[in-house]
Amino acid sequence: MKTSFFLLLCSILIFCESHTVLEKQEQTKIRVINNSSYELTNLALFSMKFNNLLPGDTTAYQVMDFDELKDDPMIYCIVDQNNLSLFLKKPENEGNFTYSIDSLDLTMKRIYFKMTTDN
Repeated sequence: MKTSFFLLLCSILIFCESHTVLEKQEQTKIRVINNSSYELTNLALFSMKFNNLLPGDTTAYQVMDFDELKDDPMIYCIVDQNNLSLFLKKPENEGNFTYSIDSLDLTMKRIYFKMTTDN
């Protein structure tokens, strides 16, 4: 009886742990690096809000929870009272991704960035 209970308990623990590992691997995480010379305020990426970013700052990774019916595949920010936005392609795979904002053109209201996979 004790052996059966012990085996059942071990099986449950192994199943729960493997389920947790699978959940962690199936997440898409996003972070932003500000390589521009401007402070980015009200920063949002795929409708996820990030803290304001000073030049050279990097955000922590955030888990992307994107709903195509209510979220925007865009980056938004305010720079020197200029609203800037740009449509983005959503990452197709799970993993860690970095969006590096390299420069901004405030005259044309453009954001120049690159996306890299950090896996």
